[in-house]
Amino acid sequence: SGQRNIGIRSDLRFMVVRTTSGHWQSWELGPAGITRVVSLEDAPGGGGWIRFSPVGDIAAIIPNDNLRQVRFWDLRTGRACGHPCASEALILTSNWMPGAFSSDGRHFAAGTGNGKAYVWDVATGAEVFALGPMRDARVGIVEYSPDGSRIVTANVWGEAQLWDAATGQAASPVITHGTAIRTVAFSSDGKLMLTGSGDGAARIWHTSD
Repeated sequence: SGQRNIGIRSDLRFMVVRTTSGHWQSWELGPAGITRVVSLEDAPGGGGWIRFSPVGDIAAIIPNDNLRQVRFWDLRTGRACGHPCASEALILTSNWMPGAFSSDGRHFAAGTGNGKAYVWDVATGAEVFALGPMRDARVGIVEYSPDGSRIVTANVWGEAQLWDAATGQAASPVITHGTAIRTVAFSSDGKLMLTGSGDGAARIWHTSD
């Protein structure tokens, strides 16, 4: 899961927390509770937004004091890993889904205030490509499909767009939900996608013919 100042990996093996003293820690969890705690070296001084890689014991943090950067840590050692990814526009962390790892953990994508989402190589920090813009409207949601073949972005106008994760080309028409989209989710086979908005409505879409 991704959220601010505390994150719990979906398999419940790791938590990343920012303590009341302002330190970032990785907590390894077992059946009896916390089995190991390590501090994240050179972690952000303030808060931040957290997302876990589906491959390996890696977490990404978008720090509140530098919303143009994504950084990565090894959860077992607490050491920084990969390479910081630099964005030309502010990453929107006001939503719970501003960024996501690819299914193989090699890439990280995040939405920004200039209507684009950017995809970077985690190992090198190099930009792979930019998605959009979507009407120059802020992109607050980014997610990969389970098989990693598609990326969905959603903007503040209640519009979503599917992209080919290999090429960065549009893979669907613009999907109009109607009001601002707060969350997206794919079915396990990636053939269906759900969008949910602040008006309480959820819509289900076919992602391919």
